Amino acid sequence: MGERLARRDLVATTLQHEPSLGFYHPDLQEILLRPAETSEAEICRGASVQKVVLGNPPEVLFDQEW
Repeated sequence: MGERLARRDLVATTLQHEPSLGFYHPDLQEILLRPAETSEAEICRGASVQKVVLGNPPEVLFDQEW
């Protein structure tokens, strides 16, 4: 109601009574990709991550349909 809360009890204050918020996933993906596009990250669309290997540098193993 226009009042900013430091913490919100979503179960008690949402119509769905769920403990999380929803969002349109493709929009979030595009927002997160913007900084990657301006860095040295390699972006592979249409890829399916199979494994993440921690290390320096970390590695992501993926399958990609061409």
